[in-house]
Formats: sequence, C-alpha cells, structure tokens
Amino acid sequence: MIDSIDIATSLGLQPFTRQQMRFICADKPQNRLFCGGRGSGKTVASLALVLLEALKPQNAGLESICLTVTDTTSKSAHYGQMVQMLTHFKRTHGWSLIRKTWNSPQQRAIRLISGHTIVFRSFNRVDSLRGNSYAFAYLDEIDIPPDPLYVNEVLAPCVRGAGTLKMFYSTTPSKGMGGLTKLFCDRINQNDLDYYMVVAPSASNHYLAKSVLDRWKNFSRERYRREVLAILTKPKALVYPEFSQEHLIDWSYKGGQWGLGIDFGFSRPHALAIGQDSIGGVDVDVVFSEWAGYDVSSADFRKEIIALVKRVGTMPSYIACDRSDGEGGNLKRWLRVKFSDAEVRWLSKRQDQLIWPGCATVRSRLLAYDGSKRLYFSRDLVKTDYDGGVIESLRMYRRKERDGELLDYPVHDDTSHSMDCLRYYIATRHPISLEEGDDVTWVV
Repeated sequence: MIDSIDIATSLGLQPFTRQQMRFICADKPQNRLFCGGRGSGKTVASLALVLLEALKPQNAGLESICLTVTDTTSKSAHYGQMVQMLTHFKRTHGWSLIRKTWNSPQQRAIRLISGHTIVFRSFNRVDSLRGNSYAFAYLDEIDIPPDPLYVNEVLAPCVRGAGTLKMFYSTTPSKGMGGLTKLFCDRINQNDLDYYMVVAPSASNHYLAKSVLDRWKNFSRERYRREVLAILTKPKALVYPEFSQEHLIDWSYKGGQWGLGIDFGFSRPHALAIGQDSIGGVDVDVVFSEWAGYDVSSADFRKEIIALVKRVGTMPSYIACDRSDGEGGNLKRWLRVKFSDAEVRWLSKRQDQLIWPGCATVRSRLLAYDGSKRLYFSRDLVKTDYDGGVIESLRMYRRKERDGELLDYPVHDDTSHSMDCLRYYIATRHPISLEEGDDVTWVV
C-alpha cells in the first residue's frame, strides 16, 4: 500500500535528492550512515526512512527508537517533524497512519496503524535504555556526544529479538574522521557489506537558500571543509592547527580602538591587549601585549590591569572576561566602573560557555574558509618570557584523548589561561550566528 505512493509528496517534502534516495533505498546493509554537511537533508531523509521501516510487516507491533542530541531537538526536529509529515499524509490521502501519540517530557512516541511504536528520546541518560528491545534504531548527529562510540555500544545491543534489526545513523562530520564515521570507514575498507555510508555536501540540497550557505562562510577553513563540504579530514591533536609563523607580524599599537581579553584564573590570571587594524582590505584583530601572573591576589591583578592600560596609553573600548571571577561578580563590577566607557562582556549564555564552539570561532579568525587570516599576533610577543604566554600556548594547546580517540575538549594546563583570554574576546566580539533552523526541514 505504502510502496505505491510517492513518499516525498505524500509526506509534504520536496523531492528527495540523489544522496537521500541512495540512503533510503540501500535496504540490504544492517548499518547505514548519512554523513552530510549542514542542511544536506540527512535528518528528514532518515525520518522518512524510519517511517518506511516502521510500516514493514516484520516490524508490526514492535518498538523502534529515534535518538538525538537534546530533549528539545527530539521534541521539535524528530517528534514534531514526524507528526507534520504524518498530518500531511492524512490531508493528502484522507486516512491516517497514526493510531495514538504521546507528547510529554516523560513519554514521547507515535503508534502507527500497524501497531508499531516509534519512541523519541535524547542521548541524555542513555544508560537508562539498557535492557530495552527495539526492532531498529536511528541515532541522529551521533558524533556530537563526547563519546559517540560509548553511546553506540549501549544502543546497538538493544536492537535485538524480532524485527528488521537495523541501525541508522546521521551526522555532520564535525570531528572529521572520528567516532562513528571512522568506524564506518574502517568497516567499509574491510569490505564489510553490513556497513553502508552516504556522503553529501550541503550544496547537494539544491533547496538550500544561498543566504544560508553564505552564512557558513564565517567558519574556519577546516570547519567549512567538514561541516559544509562534508570532507572527512583527519582530526589533529592541536586545538589550533591553523596557527603558523604567518600569523606573526611586525605591529605595534599606534592609536585607535583596542580591547582586553581577561581570564581571572584565580591563582593564574592572564590578560591580552588586542588591537584592530585593516590588512589587505580585511578587518583584523592583532594581539599586541599580554600580562600573566602566578599566585597573584585579586588586588594585585587589578593593579596589573591598570598598568597594562597605562602602557598602551589609551582606554580600552571593549573588555571580554570570564563569567566567574571568584568574587561573586566584584571583579566584573570593578571593570565596569573603572573602565566606564568600555563595553564589558562575558559569556552569559550556557551554549556560549561551551569551550569547543568558542575554539571553533577562534579558528575561523585564524584561517577563514577562503584562506584569509583575520587574527594576527605582534612579533614582540615571542620575546616575552611568560610561562604559558599566548604564542607558546597557541603552539602547545592540545585536545584531550581517551582510548586513542581525540576529544572535542582541550587539556587544562598552563596553556589554558591565555587561550581562555583569546577565546572570551573572539567569541564575544565575533560570534558565529548559527540558527536552530540551519539544518532545514522541508514540510510545505
């Protein structure tokens, strides 16, 4: 009955792209991965596949599960999208595929007329799913969790018993050749016919607006290659592999707007002075001075900030600092009073406080998608003897590693303080705007 209907039109979707059709129609492999750039349509194609799989006679009366990063995404992008598609189906054909729905924080599911129930959850508390049994499972953005292989190890044994027993995955390869993406590549290279992968750049979705693609040009070159072009690059241990000798220039402050990046650091405070300039017609930031301390009191740190400002010779117009100053906000209030003409900012939103996205913003300034550089450092900084100075730290700042897998989190050591200063300044001064709707859905 369902096979005779134009699926995309019936569900209110635009016609599927070639890559989406390859993913949906590859019926034999037990494990399928849609590795696509942002907006490539991986989620909507996967949900359409989930519906087709749920309606197969072998899965009648059984349960499947769809998991994604957060409960909010599960509600809107998974459950909400599926309800919209099924509602459009009913309007188009005059009969419904839905028997019952549940939509609450405790239970979010859809039971179809075949008796099959699709459960919608997030990766949060994934261990609570141990012992459950599913006919098949779909894991969206599987490489986003800190340990995607662990999530897969928990869920894969739950796909057991009756049913088609398949695992579907989709991801934007933000980690490059890592996590589940590496697992699939390894198995495919070993000619394991139970593993199948489709790779699709963002531009493969010809319904995607040019303005959306243009917005992603704010990414760093590496991030653009991974998250837009869907190129599976090998992860690098350095947090800032883009940094090179070409970022060191002969530059000294000669007036104009400048700002401070401050890490209170408790016993290891740090401050960077960052100027603004135009090089080759491109507006850039130039880090030209710094101060670092060890076992320094709050009162002494304030004096050092004042001394740094006096050495520059003019008042800063912008100050970015840590959200927590260890004094209940007193240091931040002092900055606002002492430098009343400056805009004082810190990362107040929870998502802005995440370290790795902030590092990605710094990388976008070090090397943009088109190869241009928008962040430089005065060559004079090389001469400083600070332990953990900004130049030394850029060369040494590394990612954590667990069981041979690089994590999207830097090692916290002496290099962290100057890197935090830089991240606070760049992330607040030049935030990359990523709207929740970047991975567009196509319900009409």
